[in-house]
Amino acid sequence: MRILFYCASYYPKTGGLETVAQILAEGLCKKGYEVYIITTTDLNNHQELKADYTLLRKPTALEFWSAYKKCDLFIHHNVSLKGIWPLLLFPKKWMVIHHLTYFSRDGTLKPLEWLKRNLSRLAINISCSHFVNSTLPKKGHVVWNPYDDKTFYNQHLQRKDKSFIFVGRLVSDKGCDILIEAFAKLIVEHPDATLTIVGDGPDKPKLLALVNKHDLQDKVSFTGILKGDKLAAKLNEYQIAVIPSIWQEPFGVVALEVIACGCIPVYSNKGGLTEACGGLGIAFDSDNKTDLVQKMINEIENYQEYHYTFESSYEQHLRNYSQRVVIDRYYKLIENCLN
Repeated sequence: MRILFYCASYYPKTGGLETVAQILAEGLCKKGYEVYIITTTDLNNHQELKADYTLLRKPTALEFWSAYKKCDLFIHHNVSLKGIWPLLLFPKKWMVIHHLTYFSRDGTLKPLEWLKRNLSRLAINISCSHFVNSTLPKKGHVVWNPYDDKTFYNQHLQRKDKSFIFVGRLVSDKGCDILIEAFAKLIVEHPDATLTIVGDGPDKPKLLALVNKHDLQDKVSFTGILKGDKLAAKLNEYQIAVIPSIWQEPFGVVALEVIACGCIPVYSNKGGLTEACGGLGIAFDSDNKTDLVQKMINEIENYQEYHYTFESSYEQHLRNYSQRVVIDRYYKLIENCLN
């Protein structure tokens, strides 16, 4: 059986969607499917992936059509208007894996998002969280995103005392500015605490200025982008990971990665993050900046207690998100669809 994925954003981009798309393609190949992926993402001087599946990067319309005609199942990673045209000419079984909600950041519904939401009524829908599924006009299946469990695991090393880490793109939605402001207040009570920020993005100059404004140069460090083994090794040095997103994250693979590496999360109580964290760590009210400060202080002052609870339950929590479990769930859904 041949599966054709349309995934506009793909490697070398490194977000949650791109990671999940790679894991799923590789896993379905091992299940015996012939997998093709169409993407519009440039390589940008990166080396092309070596994979068992066929990757069609920026194909011509004829190449796209040829791949589509030969497939038994067409799967979109999110509804894409640019990738839907073959369905209109020659309808086939269409599945959409929803990694987001089709709303603007301010909660409004724009014309293109309205169109995508309504097109999803024609698809077999799979959402990455119950939160995302609840936003769709036609409800579907929920399969939580997997994480790379071969790379991200607890190495049981000595961790830096009162250490915080943030991992993510440095954009306003991720709330890193709120974290720095909260850390500036925390440091008054705990001057030996440290914060490391992993990632890059357009907000970095603003965040550096914020660090300078609060005179935190000796307490806050920026590593730039870390991936794979390097990121896993870095996470294993820290006690607490803060995920301060100010928008409703559809899920949050980063939450799984930090938990797997033994970091106790402090996370926003909105969207799919609560599902990804599963009650481990502490949720804070993302509409209340003071609450973040209080929860961070609470976690370092009661770290041993949180750590004991975390150690006794995190592995069981992560089993739901292992690559094997998630691939098996997709395999069953695909088999039911094809048969």
